[in-house]
Amino acid sequence: MPDNKSLYKKKARGSFDQQAMTYDFSHHGEHARTIYPYVLERLSLHSYRSVLDVGCGTGEVLSMIANQSQDNLTLAGIDLSSEMIRVARRKIPGSVDLRIGDAEELPWSDSSFDVVLCLDSFHHYPHPQKALSEMKRVIRVHDRLILGDFWKPTPVRQLMNLFIRFSKDGDVRVYSKSEICHLLRSAGFMGIQWELVNKNAYVVTASAE
Repeated sequence: MPDNKSLYKKKARGSFDQQAMTYDFSHHGEHARTIYPYVLERLSLHSYRSVLDVGCGTGEVLSMIANQSQDNLTLAGIDLSSEMIRVARRKIPGSVDLRIGDAEELPWSDSSFDVVLCLDSFHHYPHPQKALSEMKRVIRVHDRLILGDFWKPTPVRQLMNLFIRFSKDGDVRVYSKSEICHLLRSAGFMGIQWELVNKNAYVVTASAE
């Protein structure tokens, strides 16, 4: 019998398979779309030749990077939903390494990327520390993680977390600033900079020292 952690993933996979064809313009992807400009702004502050998007969904951010950035850029993405990856493969121009897989077991070797992105998917991860450790493993030393996700103040967040296990989308936990920063530090990240970018979202950057 599958444990609760596996059930979160099963629900998330099923939900996002169903949302894939409409995610880029429906209410399902609305919150993620509010984060994209802030993430791209932070990405522009760094020099990079390779980017991995963990929980890449339909590949919207990778598509934006591909259309705006220089040639010879290595782009990769991974998502639990096969339908999301199917949409991403149709959308993104050029050669992009898109894989169906789990954030907790990234299928790339150590120090493969200059930047790792994780946008609006971290609250779905039943083993957040393991996922962050994997992200750090594939980032080159002194390079960057940029993570954006859902946010609510106390006590709204606490109330949401009481009922979140009943979510049909495989939501696991909405994190406070102190919680996400603690997880990042525990995974070995340094130079953590957290910012509330709107009333429902934060973006945090950290370096893999």
